[in-house]
Amino acid sequence: MTYLLLGAAFASVAFLTRSIGITLLAAGMLYLIKERLLRAALIFAAVAALCSGPWMLYSRTHAPTPEQRQEQQGYIVSNYADQFWQRMAGDSRAGQIRLSELPQRVWKNTAQIASDNVGMLMAWPLAMVIGPGGLAVLSVLLSLVILLGYVSAVRERITAAEILVPLSLLLTVLWPWDTTRFIFPLTPLLVYYLIVGVGAIMRRLLRNSYTLSKEGPLGAMSVAAWVIAALAIIGNLQYISLMDHPRFKMVGEQGRQAEVEAMLQWVNEKLPNDGICASLNPALVYLYTGRKTISGQELIKDWEAWQRMDVRYLVLTSPYGVPERDSAGNKINILYQSKRDPSVRVFDLGSKVTRANWDPSATPR
Repeated sequence: MTYLLLGAAFASVAFLTRSIGITLLAAGMLYLIKERLLRAALIFAAVAALCSGPWMLYSRTHAPTPEQRQEQQGYIVSNYADQFWQRMAGDSRAGQIRLSELPQRVWKNTAQIASDNVGMLMAWPLAMVIGPGGLAVLSVLLSLVILLGYVSAVRERITAAEILVPLSLLLTVLWPWDTTRFIFPLTPLLVYYLIVGVGAIMRRLLRNSYTLSKEGPLGAMSVAAWVIAALAIIGNLQYISLMDHPRFKMVGEQGRQAEVEAMLQWVNEKLPNDGICASLNPALVYLYTGRKTISGQELIKDWEAWQRMDVRYLVLTSPYGVPERDSAGNKINILYQSKRDPSVRVFDLGSKVTRANWDPSATPR
């Protein structure tokens, strides 16, 4: 009973942390039903409802109004149903797809998983040795071995993991976003299926050898496990060594995050508390600064809304083309710009009474 309650609670936490965690709840329920543990399934569902139900009700009753959606104009206020049909979730500028285009999305995401994600997760250190093309071939081969291992595991026994993996992959290939972040949490299971797949291949190769049929697969699985562990250790050591490299500090993810944090600290200290900001990542700006921040997805289209709401500052955390001058020929004022990453910057749009509109023909910077 303790494990059942903890499982439902942890699955609910995963769901509240990342919505794709709903596959954990579904897998747990389906497994208990498959095992004909109906009482346990009801308890699992009740605990999950108690843990995640209040937030679900709150988010539904406090859903953004049409006016708020129009004001914010960003992915934060769009629901999953709307994002599903967008070409890129949260990017309204990319347009929407039709039902007939869904198979193309599934194929694209599946290809990314099989030819890129799996190889990067299992053998990232080899990428610099064999190149992108070689890594793609290796990734496909590893994916086939993982598929064989999954089939072998299913034939032996279907556990909650064997239900979770296809459910997670199904949502991943259907969703219009980069697949990496959704595949990464499945890494332990993918490693397990890879090792099982190696054992299955060895059993097939040695099926006519009675003396080797028992020790051969186990030895091959052990070798596979050690190779995966060695590659993981090498990959982490390479990453740690790069952290001390000056160029890595300048352009690496950690260095970039440091530049963004430094800019937001500057915003928090230098800009007035009542100054309204626009940003591609309004949630991040608000989290660090407490300033009212709206989404700024399109400079030209959003200008009238910014004017109406008296948006004064444009806070950018990523590359974004901003005109060098406005329609009156005045230079756009840059209040802050990172020396290491020039795309991290803050613009002062000026007073709404005196500022001119953006000039769409001006050279972006």
